[in-house]
Amino acid sequence: MGLVKKIGNEYYVEFEARGLKYHQKAGSDAAEARRLLAAIEAKIAAGELQAVSRDVDIDIFFQECLEFCRSRFSVKTADRIASAARHFMSYLNGSRPDITKVSQITPAVMEQYRRAFRRGTGVNRNSAGRRNLTLLLLFEAFEYAIKTGALNDNPLFHVRLETVVARSYPRFLSPSELSRLFSSSRDADCPWVEFMLLSGLRPRELAGMHWDMVDWDGNTVSVAAHPGQGSTVRQVPLSAAARELLEKLRQCRKGEGQGHVFPRGKKSVPDGKIFSLEFSELRNRCNISQDISISSLRHAFAADCLRQGISLPRVCQILGINDVAKGMIYASQVPVERGQLRQS
Repeated sequence: MGLVKKIGNEYYVEFEARGLKYHQKAGSDAAEARRLLAAIEAKIAAGELQAVSRDVDIDIFFQECLEFCRSRFSVKTADRIASAARHFMSYLNGSRPDITKVSQITPAVMEQYRRAFRRGTGVNRNSAGRRNLTLLLLFEAFEYAIKTGALNDNPLFHVRLETVVARSYPRFLSPSELSRLFSSSRDADCPWVEFMLLSGLRPRELAGMHWDMVDWDGNTVSVAAHPGQGSTVRQVPLSAAARELLEKLRQCRKGEGQGHVFPRGKKSVPDGKIFSLEFSELRNRCNISQDISISSLRHAFAADCLRQGISLPRVCQILGINDVAKGMIYASQVPVERGQLRQS
């Protein structure tokens, strides 16, 4: 069943066909909009899909996209996506008023936008990091356009991010360091190291992880940002390797398992600091630099996700980072060529 919506002084009809959502401008008369919707639904029922327009007005698209983002991401991240959308629409209104449909947004248009953004002065003058964040947020919006059928491809493919001289980016583990650490953790029977690399959990989240938090059917682990404080629970996806590791642990413990997944000592509630101490011992055993900490395992997980093409907002969501801007510490791991970046 379709809907009639009013945005500003115009009415739009919204309907579904071919499993996709469509929008069509219907003018300023509500009755005419309802008649248009009825006619479209009749054509859909009769199989006349060729009469259905696939194009979407840019302002309508961003409204729908932001509704989706607010249902999926944190308030702060959704607000940043909304800010990026407003900035881009402001550019189009001022420099490219001829572009009114989502289908008109091409890689060339996005490259023009990036260059204009870079030349901005005054309130429009932003750092390279800020510009990169805006492009990454718009990339997320255009992935939504692909899912809903408004675009066939992401126009930010092959638009380069800018080089940023980082002041506080974490030092990432090298392949050699990862290999040594992985081997040493297995020798020392520390399966939590591998699981942290596969899940990105914080040490205190690892310490509070119970077997009943594992959803075997949904392949997720329920994690509270602050265990015991009533915080919002997020679902962390389990990769095939992470699930296999947990299944082996469960088998070793004869059955479903009770209590903590990674118990430590005689404490009823293990302290995340225990894992930090174990990590320091492993690091020293592997002759790894002191500037590598247990948080480096979480950073390694985030970097691997970005290299696989998972979008920055989604990575932040998995990590429990409520503000996507804070995830920009991982931006150095985003492929320079946007054509390598895909939503998973």
